[in-house]
Amino acid sequence: MQMARAVAALDELGFVTSDDVKRVAMPTLVHRPVLQPENWDGRITTRGVVETILNRTATPAVAAP
Repeated sequence: MQMARAVAALDELGFVTSDDVKRVAMPTLVHRPVLQPENWDGRITTRGVVETILNRTATPAVAAP
């Protein structure tokens, strides 16, 4: 979340968007998942795990004021 805030600040926004979060997710999260030894053959990658999570996570709807 801190990286998403930094990106928003660099874009001169006073708030974080879901696009900001998705933009920084791969570089900040790809090293975090730990694969089970049976997945070390390369068919499943940590990058693929993060992409799957991002694609399956719905973006919250914002109600109009």
